[in-house]
Amino acid sequence: MRFRPDCGVGVLAPRRLFPLVGGAVLLAGVLHAEPGLDGPEAIGPFLNGKFPPVESNSATEWAVEETYTGININLPMHLVPYPGSNKLLCVAKEGRIYLFDDDPAANTTETFLDWSSNTFTSSDSGMTWLVFHPEFGQAGSPNRGYVYVTYKWRPGSGANNANEAFWRLSRFTVQDGTQVADPSSEQILIQQYDRQQFHDSGCMMFGPDGYLYVAIGDEGGANDQFNVGQKIDDRLFSGILRIDVDNGPGSHPIRRQPVQRPEKPGSWPACFTANYSIPNDNPFLDAGGGNLEEFYAIGLRQPYRFSHDPVSGRIWIGESGQDGAEELCLLQSGANYGWPFREGSLAGPKAAPAVIRGTLTDAVWEVLHAAGPDGCMVGGFVYRGAAHPELTGKFISVDNVSGRIRAFTYEDPLATDTVLTVMPSGSVYSGTSTIGRDHDGEPVFIKINGTGNRGRFMKLATVAEAVANPVWYRFEDQAAENTSGYVSDNPGNATADSIAGGTRLLVNDDEATSSANVRFATSNGLVPTGAAANGAGLHVVGTGDGDGRPGNAKGDLFSEGKLGVMDDFTVELSFNPAAGSLGSGYQCFLGLDGTTGTAPGDGEAGPPLQPFRLMRWGRNDNAATTIPLENGDLYLNVRTLDPVTEQWTSVPVEIVDNSAFTGDHWYHLAIVGDATAGTITVYSFENGSYVQLGQGSGYVGNLQSGVWTVGRGMYNSNQADWVKDALFDEVRIANVALPVTEFLYAGQAWDP
Repeated sequence: MRFRPDCGVGVLAPRRLFPLVGGAVLLAGVLHAEPGLDGPEAIGPFLNGKFPPVESNSATEWAVEETYTGININLPMHLVPYPGSNKLLCVAKEGRIYLFDDDPAANTTETFLDWSSNTFTSSDSGMTWLVFHPEFGQAGSPNRGYVYVTYKWRPGSGANNANEAFWRLSRFTVQDGTQVADPSSEQILIQQYDRQQFHDSGCMMFGPDGYLYVAIGDEGGANDQFNVGQKIDDRLFSGILRIDVDNGPGSHPIRRQPVQRPEKPGSWPACFTANYSIPNDNPFLDAGGGNLEEFYAIGLRQPYRFSHDPVSGRIWIGESGQDGAEELCLLQSGANYGWPFREGSLAGPKAAPAVIRGTLTDAVWEVLHAAGPDGCMVGGFVYRGAAHPELTGKFISVDNVSGRIRAFTYEDPLATDTVLTVMPSGSVYSGTSTIGRDHDGEPVFIKINGTGNRGRFMKLATVAEAVANPVWYRFEDQAAENTSGYVSDNPGNATADSIAGGTRLLVNDDEATSSANVRFATSNGLVPTGAAANGAGLHVVGTGDGDGRPGNAKGDLFSEGKLGVMDDFTVELSFNPAAGSLGSGYQCFLGLDGTTGTAPGDGEAGPPLQPFRLMRWGRNDNAATTIPLENGDLYLNVRTLDPVTEQWTSVPVEIVDNSAFTGDHWYHLAIVGDATAGTITVYSFENGSYVQLGQGSGYVGNLQSGVWTVGRGMYNSNQADWVKDALFDEVRIANVALPVTEFLYAGQAWDP
């Protein structure tokens, strides 16, 4: 799975839907009974304020919660119930397959197959999938021990370059009375030369017709580099394959072998297909052997995940795009989805062939990269579990780049989506690799988390809905037992909130080896109207202090929970950058975690940006926003989705020019968002009164729900832009556009 640059990175646009040519394929046949499986084994935050949870009530919203925390598997790619047991099977990219109990408290694994010495794992290559034969575990069946695995294999010598390998589909056998695949039992079905490390897919499922369906991408590279996207006579790339591993009476022998590419090293073995037959009703048959008859659908760039819904009969394909769009398609016999001359509704990087094979078929849903932040579709399955009945019948997906988890409703010929929530920050190899399932049919979202780090498993949950409580953070609350002065040594790693019912600010602390470099410090010396004198502030440093825990990790604070959606707001902050700390880099003093899309006229069309950021700007760029910015400016940006037009809006404000933004100076800011007036206005408390520093227009309200942070920001869905060294004091967030007279240091106290 190539997530960057091949998947593309962008930001979320209004959803554009396109009609499907013809109807979705409804596979005939009788579903195999348990313990066989009838689908692929996949089945196998930041909630945007615009999108409500699916059929939720006003008291809850969607979230993800981590599970199986005692399981340590590197680079997990696939999770599926092991038939006839309470165990789950997990495929790891490195070529190992594990079993563990389907129990949140599980903490041990068993090895089902260690094929790592035969698995080529460079970049996106590796082991990708396992599917059980539909008769797996059925006594007396000759197929009772068969499992099928997709992976990359590379001979030990003779390679021309670092990219090339063989893409394989193999069968292994589990002997009776065991839960271990016999490594000596490999039977290779497909071995084809592959010139690139990307777009391997390898997702598989047995359909209710008993045939094995296999997904494979376009051999990798950009723009269909190897010209396989529309070919059905070369090798088995860029489509969905359908083969009969049982060699039943409704099938015939293989009539064409994959082409032996001249680039393949001479000492390497031949490409071949064997040990299966071709269903007689496959759509690209040629009795003369002119076609690779395994193809069931073509024109797919990277059909990374697909699955069958046994109730509706639909087969959903999550197609990962390049530069233009992410798509959902429904599988049809003989469909041609258009890659590389189309990417969703957009023109693709190459011209259409003179003769288009198959039936040109549109996606049922797409999202454009140009408006992002979505950039890599990971398809899941139609929900049929019991824990969340409001999701029943809805197709679940996640995006590796944005982390957005969606639920889709299909009404012929279109699918419409609702964003439920998002995965914890991270993309590419720290993003979501797949959606597995447990024995109850609940989706399990798997964060791959990068080489050398354990993967993480997440499940959907409902939590109390975030509300726009007013909050006022004051930092004089060093606990009596806290002798170090670090906030991490306060009870709960928390500061206190002076307003009852608000939410606390926390710091990160693993309670063992690492905690945030945030200490209690001198206050700003000002007393908010109607409040007692403030005894202390906080000292936040964006690097560890170098002398061990506490304080050995980057410093920042974050709200204990999400604040709700706000239309009008007032955000106030006092901060003092240390002398010499403002010389370089992006530094976010106050931020709202989340991701947003690109607004018309906004030059920042790259990675997803957070909805609220008050920061030191880090480069000279006259075109980054609708106002020119210089390296070192103090800058505010507020980005929201217009609930009427469904267009993203961006309101940038230059607050202090770089020539005047200096360290060792207290800045007391009040930022007011007024949706009725359509403005964002910034004030500064100077010499005993508030003065206006700047104003931006075009604000439409709908500032999304999320976690607020002090001392760091977010970029491309990841934590970023820590302050280098700064003092902080009063922080107040109100869900109302306050008049100047009710600001923190004005004459009238605000009563929330």
